[in-house]
Amino acid sequence: EHHLNEVFALADKVAVLEGGRLEVFGSPHEVANTLCKSTPPHPMFWGMPTVTQIFQESEQLPLTLREGRQQLEHLLCNKPSLPPSVSPAAPQPKQAPIVELRQLWFSYEKSEHPVLKNLSLQIQQGEWLSILGSNGAGKSTALKAMCGQIRPQQGSVLVENQNIARSKKSFLGAGGLALVPQDPLALFTEITVEEELYEGISHLTLSMEEKLCRTQEMLQQMELLPLAKQNPYDLSGGEQQRLAIGKVLLGAPRVLLLDEPTKGLDPFFFFTTFVVYGGIMNISAMVTAAAIPSSGGIGWEPLRLLYFFCCSL
Repeated sequence: EHHLNEVFALADKVAVLEGGRLEVFGSPHEVANTLCKSTPPHPMFWGMPTVTQIFQESEQLPLTLREGRQQLEHLLCNKPSLPPSVSPAAPQPKQAPIVELRQLWFSYEKSEHPVLKNLSLQIQQGEWLSILGSNGAGKSTALKAMCGQIRPQQGSVLVENQNIARSKKSFLGAGGLALVPQDPLALFTEITVEEELYEGISHLTLSMEEKLCRTQEMLQQMELLPLAKQNPYDLSGGEQQRLAIGKVLLGAPRVLLLDEPTKGLDPFFFFTTFVVYGGIMNISAMVTAAAIPSSGGIGWEPLRLLYFFCCSL
């Protein structure tokens, strides 16, 4: 299990292995304290429940949202609220959206219930938008409509004020939009991991030497260097996800669309991946789709994304 939020606190005992050796053993609270209080924090820190990471400096680490809420109430007890004189930040001048969806309607079959119903959405330059919804809510369909993979029956998709259905210009690839799908296998066409990454950059007007150099850098960033000669279909699910992300990033898109981008990634590479995203200077906007429980709760994935953003401030 890659995400410990829901199971960590239920365990009677926790054993942390490293290189076949037992490093830490004890109750969940004991293990959490050992991993989080070490200097620097143990690498398994990124595998701890999100609420545990947020309260890293607390004496008693919470393992569940209930425990975290109780600690927060205790910390804020008798704390003065912000003075009424504090004024909100001045609104920024609104720019034309880089991507806009206008009243989209779409169904995969004419007789089926519409997946998208009068969907309107604007994505501003420099914005990172997260689309949340339960399974079947239309997240993936919305992303496919943005990049022109499907054509809505009604409505329009505009990229930089141009209707992609009417324009002869391609809005995909370098300087345009690129989608990392839920199923990374949909992107794979080559024999080896190295060739797969190179194929993602082959259309750019760069020298052969520069393309090879960038391919090697991405192999290192995605921690795929030891797997460079393997077939993409022989990789684990998480490794395939990393390869798909690396391939799309090498294509130098301006708007990056990510459909459940951390699916199959372990906690360590989850952090590494978003460090890579945060360091991309030529991305104008980013859109992620993340599933939430059908019960309507916020789910853990958005919390992990939110915590990453807080750490980056």
